[in-house]
Amino acid sequence: MTRERYDELVADGLKQIAAQGQIQLRLGDYALEIEPMNPHGGQASPDADWMSVRDSLALYAEDLDITVSTLLNHRWVASRWPKPHRQDDVSYSVHKALAAIQDEAERYARILHPASA
Repeated sequence: MTRERYDELVADGLKQIAAQGQIQLRLGDYALEIEPMNPHGGQASPDADWMSVRDSLALYAEDLDITVSTLLNHRWVASRWPKPHRQDDVSYSVHKALAAIQDEAERYARILHPASA
């Protein structure tokens, strides 16, 4: 294998990893559309008599052939990163790690310089 070909494979691999991260956030967005985040201990809306939050997301996860815990993680990460604050060149793993920062302003600032996180 040539160094040039190796470099091509690395570049493409990085693109694939970035695309995977975008997919994880998109699945989180879809899960948020199905079941928006409620305040901790919040009640479902009165017209939400079809299924519980977990049941509807479990059904969606099953239809996607992923675990409900994976989908719940994607949903939570997506809820912490509104689209205008996401960084395409920062991995999903970093978005997920920084999602734990409670202060929004700090979280949104930190994603711009993830190496210092």
